[in-house]
Amino acid sequence: MFDWLLFANSSVLGLSIIFSYVLVLGNITGTFSFENYVSSYLESPYWFNITRNNVVAIICFQVFAGVGYVLWLFWLCSETNFGTSILKYRWSRTLFITGFLVSSVLWPYAAYYYMLNPSFTRSIIACACLWSASLFVILMTAGTFEANPPAYATAGILLLATVVVMADGVGWSARCIQDSIYNRNT
Repeated sequence: MFDWLLFANSSVLGLSIIFSYVLVLGNITGTFSFENYVSSYLESPYWFNITRNNVVAIICFQVFAGVGYVLWLFWLCSETNFGTSILKYRWSRTLFITGFLVSSVLWPYAAYYYMLNPSFTRSIIACACLWSASLFVILMTAGTFEANPPAYATAGILLLATVVVMADGVGWSARCIQDSIYNRNT
């Protein structure tokens, strides 16, 4: 039986991520400006001067991560036998997905807070959102492997984890902390 409640909750929060990114990073209302702000996603200061080719590569991975998340979510909502996986508990599935999505929704606001007045403390606050999202995706990945799902679900969670854990939780966090230490007056 398909878990429509979990799917609806995840869909609304997933769309909230897109909304928060467009609102803050795209600055569509003019409310989220700061010194040296550029409206181009490719040239955005949120990339911390990562080369354009690397930004394009990361964006490609972001697209694949979105597709992977949707594939994984369809499996999660339609699966009824999780065996001994941590995902066998409905509360854990809801907690992991909601924790990941809420952390992701909050990140643009925390990153904007950093950009307003960069400091080491503010970089940690911005990174904490990504670290929280990473932790929940790690738990989602572990539970997925424990459940021994179809290949599309495994591929989906791995595509998502590559971006959330490696590109965001490790890569963006490293650049943000580096920026706070070496490139800003803190």
